[in-house]
Amino acid sequence: MELHPDRVSAWIEHLPPGTYSLRYDVKAVTPGEYLRLPPHAFAVYFPVMHSIGPAALFRVGPGE
Repeated sequence: MELHPDRVSAWIEHLPPGTYSLRYDVKAVTPGEYLRLPPHAFAVYFPVMHSIGPAALFRVGPGE
């Protein structure tokens, strides 16, 4: 897995058919509204197999 400022990249050699989910945590340091970009998964050597999830808006309130 590689962590980048704008994305996370991960690889797997074999993924059996099924439904999968990915969970991650973020650390909010500045109040405001932010857009979480849609996740995108694809097979490198078979690009017709891919999935795109929804984008989401989230709000960070002032700290205590």
